Amino acid sequence: MATSMTLLFALFLSIISSSSSLFSHNNSLSGFRTSIIHRDSPQSPLYNPNSTVSDRIKAAKMRSLARHRRYFNSPDDLTAPVMYGRGEYLIQLSIGTPPIENYAIVDTGSDIIWLQCFPCEYCYPQMGPFYVSTQSSSYERIKCNTTECNAAIGACYGGDKCRYEVAYQDDAYTRGYISYETLTFRDTKNGESFPLYKIIFGCGVDNRDTPGVHEPGPPGLIGLNLGQLSFIRQISFDHFAHCFIPDDNKEATSPMTFGLSAIFEGARAPMKYFPGHDEYYLNLVGISVGDTSIQIPPGAFDDVKEDGQGGFMIDSGTTFTIIHSVVYKNILTEVSKQAFYDSVPDTTHAFDLCYDVKMSDIEFGTPDIKLHFFGGTDLVLKGINAWVDNGYGLVCLAMLSADKEYEYSILGNHQQQDIHVGYNLKERYLTFKPMDCTEL
Repeated sequence: MATSMTLLFALFLSIISSSSSLFSHNNSLSGFRTSIIHRDSPQSPLYNPNSTVSDRIKAAKMRSLARHRRYFNSPDDLTAPVMYGRGEYLIQLSIGTPPIENYAIVDTGSDIIWLQCFPCEYCYPQMGPFYVSTQSSSYERIKCNTTECNAAIGACYGGDKCRYEVAYQDDAYTRGYISYETLTFRDTKNGESFPLYKIIFGCGVDNRDTPGVHEPGPPGLIGLNLGQLSFIRQISFDHFAHCFIPDDNKEATSPMTFGLSAIFEGARAPMKYFPGHDEYYLNLVGISVGDTSIQIPPGAFDDVKEDGQGGFMIDSGTTFTIIHSVVYKNILTEVSKQAFYDSVPDTTHAFDLCYDVKMSDIEFGTPDIKLHFFGGTDLVLKGINAWVDNGYGLVCLAMLSADKEYEYSILGNHQQQDIHVGYNLKERYLTFKPMDCTEL
């Protein structure tokens, strides 16, 4: 076991170092701070003022479950491992030279950057102006048989341009050319704008949004996982962090920091690396409700199998935490035993455990849920991190059961509210520090 862990560690470090040497185009930048916006915030271009709290909760549940399936690679579904779903958080950026302002999904579970490019063979209606690649002096298509094309798993069809295709499980897709472009961000701390040159991205000329969605969508996606062409790997930073403000705060935005601007405070939880999986996995060793340890089936969180079963990841794009079905049932049973209240049925049929109390009272009448990570770190879930108002006067446990066909677990963004989460890729650990994110 010790030998295998050492080999995995060495492989993890080699992957980190190899990407930095391949795509170190922006080494002069030491770090920056920006803001991200939740899709349901009134500040979001995706905000629907006619949507009720209950509507948003049910939609978030459906997105969470659909996204949960995206990570599961069955032998019959290897060509569509991911789901688009328009994401959970948006980042503001400018594209090209001269810069065109717009938004994109920012996602710790994705490994690619892609944007709709005009002129299109087909582009779905989007928020804001279209990026016109032919009008940008910094746009450049990447040629076939190059390191960059091979890293992007690009393909060549009778020409020297590197093409890509990403097909999503919700039948959305993007197709186009692997290219270079300048992306510009604004540092929200000092107000300065700065360009990031020669970012490798997919210039999508044939794109389909999630079927059934009729409103204009974001023009693309900024991936932040450990994939070789993700944003964080291309800008050669070993660190980033975010702090999600609570859902009920309609005015503030959530801070996100990169490079030396990222702070690492609080308890550390080591990452686990599994070959073929670029998501952020954590070494979860136990769960307790109050002072009672929850029974966990052997192997539930230990390893990720070839088909995607097992493991415990953290993800910005999943709203509600999804837990191995047996563990989830055990958590519900123990919370019910220890709660001071009698449970009531959820009128929205979204959750399995609800109480007819105010959100301000739930923390005092229900036990804390603690996630125990290797090394002694505990992440305590209570109040807004464990519960959610369903929009009809009930407060419900904001967790979902994994489908028995997809037995792996995800720590969702709802459980990360008012917790500063730092990602240290160099030393491969995350930090958790509860705080008021509006004061960061």
